[in-house]
Amino acid sequence: MGITSFLLVVALSITSCSSGPQPGLAEDKYKISEITLERSGSWGRQSGYKVVMRKDGAAEYTGDIHAKRKGKYTGMISTEQFEQLAKLIIENDYFSLEDKYHALVTDTDTVTTNIVYSGGRKTVEDFGRGGGVGLTRIEQEIDRVLERIAWVKDES
Repeated sequence: MGITSFLLVVALSITSCSSGPQPGLAEDKYKISEITLERSGSWGRQSGYKVVMRKDGAAEYTGDIHAKRKGKYTGMISTEQFEQLAKLIIENDYFSLEDKYHALVTDTDTVTTNIVYSGGRKTVEDFGRGGGVGLTRIEQEIDRVLERIAWVKDES
């Protein structure tokens, strides 16, 4: 067996050892099952709302008197949307963030994110965007996904 044949056999052996598609980073490492964002308004007239999105597709929204949507709503989030959020959370190192951030400003909103995963629950409170670019990116993307959900008002 020549060196070329040997290298071909080794290359084929390595590629045939693959066990198929690998699970996504979010599913493999943290098993994120729920993503929550709660935005509380400031002393001014900023809206307050809470959105909960679950891996099974269920989504819930509650808006206060100043929110775009007032009251309780339900909707569905796609698996792809949820996995993209989970991936963004991991890529921005959410689980290494401090529990609270406080910018040196007044009269601004507080954004609280809460992630349920295989290791438990991680909550980060972000007053005045004090948590940095990565946390702000996560908050903004959750808000973008929130706007793409077809919400149905809970009339009960």
